[in-house]
Amino acid sequence: MTWLLIIFCIAVVLSPLMWFKQSPHQKRLAELRSGAAAVNIQVSLHRRPDARESETALEAVCYKMRREGSGGQRSWVIHRFSQRGWESPWAGWRWVQSEADLSWHKILLEILPELPLNVTAIIATELDVGAIWSERGDHQDLLKIAESLGKLKHHAEKLPISSCTMSVDMRNTFDNMNIPIYFDGGHMTDIGNKIIAEKIYDK
Repeated sequence: MTWLLIIFCIAVVLSPLMWFKQSPHQKRLAELRSGAAAVNIQVSLHRRPDARESETALEAVCYKMRREGSGGQRSWVIHRFSQRGWESPWAGWRWVQSEADLSWHKILLEILPELPLNVTAIIATELDVGAIWSERGDHQDLLKIAESLGKLKHHAEKLPISSCTMSVDMRNTFDNMNIPIYFDGGHMTDIGNKIIAEKIYDK
């Protein structure tokens, strides 16, 4: 009886410590994300790449690389997450929300076939380029993603802005508005797009 009591007491003492022990899955994710940070990739939760305006849940994980300058390029998304959106020039990949202009096509033709199969989208904004990844791969998959994002980043940073013939100061456009303008960190709602379009049209 004494031994049973001793074993019970030890179990009670040790059980909280087990909560702090990572599972193999948690350990693998921690190693992947640590490896991502080492190659200048930020990891964050993200809406699914084909999300509609009303779908705001953060269901996906985005591995993204910041880029220098804005260049005035529009954001775009190409994905193989679902059948939403419209066909792109590359089999199995679809545009959604907006498509990249022709200056991106050569680099996309190069990187899309090289991506791990569980990368379901590539996203470009004025701030960064990113990949939606299920994190079911290994360190070699991470390195492939890093290489592809690096190529996209380099391409984005050297895109010319000389084609711009007009500039419009939008800095105070949304001041004092109490309506939803953005539905995530980089994409506007239809209302926000309409406000911007009207301001550009007025110029």
